[in-house]
Parts: sequence; C-alpha cells; structure tokens
Amino acid sequence: MIIFEFVIIIFLLSIIHSIVGIGLLIIGTPILLAYNLSFFSTLEILLPCSLIINLINLIRSNKKEISPTYKKIFLFYCLPFVPLGLIITYFLREIINFKLIIGFLILSLFFLQIIYKKKKLSEIKQKYISIFIGLFHGLTNLGGSLISLFLLVINTNNKIKTAIDFSYFFLASLQYSFLILFLNSGFKKENFIFIFIGILGCLIGNLIKKYINFNTLSFFLKAMILTSAIIVIASNY
Repeated sequence: MIIFEFVIIIFLLSIIHSIVGIGLLIIGTPILLAYNLSFFSTLEILLPCSLIINLINLIRSNKKEISPTYKKIFLFYCLPFVPLGLIITYFLREIINFKLIIGFLILSLFFLQIIYKKKKLSEIKQKYISIFIGLFHGLTNLGGSLISLFLLVINTNNKIKTAIDFSYFFLASLQYSFLILFLNSGFKKENFIFIFIGILGCLIGNLIKKYINFNTLSFFLKAMILTSAIIVIASNY
C-alpha cells in the first residue's frame, strides 16, 4: 500500500516538477519524511527520479538561456559544498531535528524574499549565497527552494526555468553519486517503477507547461516553497 502511495506522490510531483522545475524534492522530501523514512532512504527514492526528469527537460531546453555567469558561480561555489552538507547531516542525524530547522528556515527565507526589494546583486554576493545554498541543499535536500528564490531575485524573465533544470540536474547527480560511493546505496527494484512513473509525469508536465507564462511560473514556485515548509513543520506534530 505504501508503495502505491509513493507512486501517486511521485506521479503528481513529477508533473509539477516538469512545469516549474521544482517539486519532486522540495515537496517529496518532507512528505516521505512524514512517512518516517530516514533522510537517506528518502534520497534513494527521489534522486533517481529527479535526475531523469531534469535530464529530459535539459535535453529539450535551450541551454543558451542560462547565464554563463550563473553557470560559473553555481558549478564552482554552490556544487562543491553539497557533499559537506550531506556529511554533516549523516553524522548529526540522530542529534538535531533537521525537519523543524528546515521548515522554519524556508519560511523565513520565503518571507524575506517577499519583503526584499529586487536589486542587482554583486557577483561576490551571488558567490556567498551560492555557497550557502550548496551547504543547505546537502543538509536538507531542499536547496531548490533557495535556488528558485535566488533566481527569482536575479532574473526577471522566463529563462529561470532552464536555469532551475540545470541546477537540479547537477545537484541530483552529485547527491546520488555520494550515496553510491560513500554510503554504499544500492539501486532497488522499486526505483524502476518510480522512474517510469516519473517519466510519465514528466511527459504530461511538458505538455502543460507550454501554456504557463513567467508570472504564473513565479506564483507556482512561491506556492511550492511555502507548501514545502508547512509540510515539513507539520510532520513533526
């Protein structure tokens, strides 16, 4: 029964993920944690699906839409700090209630983004923010919320979707490689079912997103971020 519930969750979130660039990890992580799965068991289920969906979306997208400056900052300042976050989570998982910390931090950042008046961030500020995002994603698997907020601040057009797909593909690749190489994570037979369902949801989502403009995309991104925070906090009670 739980497997069936996971299939439904992954299918619905894959549709959303394909439309707005986030959803599978940002909503799926707190939902699966609410089923009392461990953080790393949750990663084993969600990361392969996220990896495949973002790969499909990247193949279909125009990579020239991604700013070369953002690519450089993301690859050299954000990505290297993801493993550090994973290591901290692994050793402190029994000591710290990461779910409450994650939820309240996302809420704080969400409302900060609403209050924050958009202005051009210097490259050095973007680097520091990217380092924090990488560390946060390794700690929580919810860095997509910060990446989305970050891109909403520094972008004002629909190129944000391709940048999110690019970021999530590399984040998922690095995380999954870490699980396999350092935690001896195995590919379970259930993953084939989840990946198939994820691809199906991705194809449906790609049909729908043709009708989504930037303002609608921005609204859905913010709604997803707020929802993820509420779910992860509520799962503690």
